[in-house]
Amino acid sequence: MKVKKRFWALPVLGLLLSMLCGHAIGAAPAPGAFEAGTSAYRAGHYQEALNSFLQARSQGNTSEQLQYNIGVTYYRLGDYPHARTSFETLTAHPKSAALAHYNLGLVALKVHDTQLAQAEFEQARRTATRPQVRQAAEKQLRRLGARPAASSSSGFLHLAGGYDDNVALATESSLVPPSQRGSWFASLLGGGHVSLTGDNHDGLQLAGSAFGVTYPAASRFSLNSVRVGPRYRARFGGLQTEIGAAAAYLTLGGKEFEIMGTASANADYFLSRSQTLSAAYQYDHIKGGSRFKDLDGWRQSVKLKDAWDSGPVSFSLAYRLELNRRQDRSIPPQFTSVSPTRHRGTADAGWKFSDAVRASLRLEYERSRYNKPDIGASGVSVTRLDQRYTGQFGLTWTLAKNWDFTGDYRYLRHPSNIAIHEYQSNRYELRIEHLFL
Repeated sequence: MKVKKRFWALPVLGLLLSMLCGHAIGAAPAPGAFEAGTSAYRAGHYQEALNSFLQARSQGNTSEQLQYNIGVTYYRLGDYPHARTSFETLTAHPKSAALAHYNLGLVALKVHDTQLAQAEFEQARRTATRPQVRQAAEKQLRRLGARPAASSSSGFLHLAGGYDDNVALATESSLVPPSQRGSWFASLLGGGHVSLTGDNHDGLQLAGSAFGVTYPAASRFSLNSVRVGPRYRARFGGLQTEIGAAAAYLTLGGKEFEIMGTASANADYFLSRSQTLSAAYQYDHIKGGSRFKDLDGWRQSVKLKDAWDSGPVSFSLAYRLELNRRQDRSIPPQFTSVSPTRHRGTADAGWKFSDAVRASLRLEYERSRYNKPDIGASGVSVTRLDQRYTGQFGLTWTLAKNWDFTGDYRYLRHPSNIAIHEYQSNRYELRIEHLFL
């Protein structure tokens, strides 16, 4: 559907557009010039039509329908700067704004500015009061490879189970040495958000998540967490931004583990149809539970990511820097640092074999150097240095709309210059996922 072809002045098409835009506009002054322009446009004489429309405007016609017709005629003549100017004028009128943004998207496509086109189509989709305009904008967004927000809320639910042959703590791994034993496990992850103002791209939202994993044969590693907080999202052309805050509560082995307050800022820049650059910052203020006072302090992280998505194949590279300043564990003369500086590099790849089957691969390397030397009972000190190598492969089948089933294998190797922290593990997982849109 190309809305730009609708022509308000024509008897039948004018009626269609009055339906499309949700309003009818009264008869315009200077009917001679206006009607002459309409007839010329209908006959395909666009320069003649433009002359007549400009004459109607000079005679005092300031109606939205005339301004729209002038923009359409400039578009037909290939004069995209003037077409843009005409449609931009209409964005200030609430009843015409959505249609104007749609046509601004078409103009942007003509000058090969897909980033601007996507932003204009998204604005048309968000502000449209009639389904015809919204559907046309969504069609263009799909053609550009974008994912338009269809609602003001969404959610997800993951239910998983599997086996890990060497259970270890994924978060705060500096605190608890690996179990050196295997266990079956079951996990549940759910979350979502609701928009308090605006929609998924612009406005204030309330977001939350809950996670739980239990290991029957290694219960001290069973972890539960809940997180909730507001966030504000804003879209500026090809730039999607977000700032947020959250409170989190975690238990480990049934005991209070951490209470956390988080502030974060994220930005995604859509460089092209297929490439997105991302940057994120997060600050966590952490209070350890009664058995984990060593963790009191703060953690900061910065993440940079470059992602490509061509449809059948996707690929991304990411780097994350994490800084920690914790209370650490001190029982003189012994001392243990739980304040690492971490560098993490991640490469992700995805392949879509069909609408129902896709595969994913992740390779990750992490290096953690602790800020102060550990001192053992013998008085020997050593600055702890850990590394972590991870390879993960998954196959996903789409069972039905918004229902996925995934089989996943992960290999992890964690060398350390302190032997008690060295380990490797193989983890096998089956997972079913559902999206609520």
